[in-house]
Amino acid sequence: MSLQASSRREFVCVALGAGVAASAWSAPTGGCVEGADLENAKREVETVLESGMNGWKVPSAGYAIVECGQVAAARSLGVLRAGTNRVANAGTLYQAASISKTVAALTALKLVEEGKVTLDEGVSPKLKSWHLPPGQQSAQYPVTLRRLLGMTAGVNVHGFAGYPAGAPIPTLVQILEGVKPTVNSEPIRIDSRPGSKEEYSGGGYEIAELLMEDVTGERFAELAKRLVFDPLAMKDSNMSQPLAPEYVPRTSEGHNEAGKPIAGRWHTYPERAAAGVWTSPSDLARMTAGISASYLGRGFLKRELAVEMMAQVDGFNYGLGGAVLGSGKSLTFNKVGDNDGYHCFLMMFPETGQGITMMTNSDGGTKLFAPAVRAAAKALHWPPYRGLAEI
Repeated sequence: MSLQASSRREFVCVALGAGVAASAWSAPTGGCVEGADLENAKREVETVLESGMNGWKVPSAGYAIVECGQVAAARSLGVLRAGTNRVANAGTLYQAASISKTVAALTALKLVEEGKVTLDEGVSPKLKSWHLPPGQQSAQYPVTLRRLLGMTAGVNVHGFAGYPAGAPIPTLVQILEGVKPTVNSEPIRIDSRPGSKEEYSGGGYEIAELLMEDVTGERFAELAKRLVFDPLAMKDSNMSQPLAPEYVPRTSEGHNEAGKPIAGRWHTYPERAAAGVWTSPSDLARMTAGISASYLGRGFLKRELAVEMMAQVDGFNYGLGGAVLGSGKSLTFNKVGDNDGYHCFLMMFPETGQGITMMTNSDGGTKLFAPAVRAAAKALHWPPYRGLAEI
């Protein structure tokens, strides 16, 4: 998440549910939408996106719909760079920004499954390359992997600004230490008692990233590919930071709110667990479907761990890798991503196997999400929900 985004939002309730009352539904929830209903949903969502792209100066917006636990539709609209005819398509790459945290949480849960880490033991004994500095943690209130993924570990550093083209790129340990002048964020520290409150922290995910590297001896990007991208056939996804040349021709370029390309086309985010994934809406939808299938006991992750992912941590609104609200068929898991020039959104109903992903290449992209979700909810007969809690 960019500093620009974090400065305007610490906790946002997206009140989408206000216009989606239970009485609005004429179809039973949890069924499969197909045929004419699915075509109508695609038409309604694309109408909203196209209108919003023009109004909010968004050169490209992509979406994917999950129905019955499968990717039912996907399309990217617009162009890779404003003023050009380089047309976006289903394989176009966008920065996932903070939806990278959902990828990181899944990677960590796969390591829990392998017995490499646990959710509720203190992480300090397993950190080798760097150690937690003294802070508000204690033997009674330790920093655990669950709390790092659930935003209750008491870690500072809300988000990361990224590094412009040509800037020196710091190592993970340098980021954790906040080494100046290479690092443009503060040192990562434990500044409140773990478990006492929910406080959004990209810094906490960087501690989790180092933990995963230290216990496996593998780079985090390789872990995510082996444990998440490959099993879920997420062929468009990578953590190339800086972006490797082979990906550049199909990558959308970031734009500001005025619709102008940002300098250098995009920023580099070496904070891979917090903000470093490049992907497509289709791949995010494959991940969404994989989480839902796991929650129902037939996915790539053990059901009990998928259930843990959907459980609020320390009684707050965050699960493992995303915000959690509701229960039963109305249980929702959602995540917003905000990097400079890129904004994206993921929402799913794990019990019904429904959801939507959206990705844009402009700072105006956030304006598209609420109307598009309302259109999808109505057309796809989503379960009633109260609203979306997101950080």
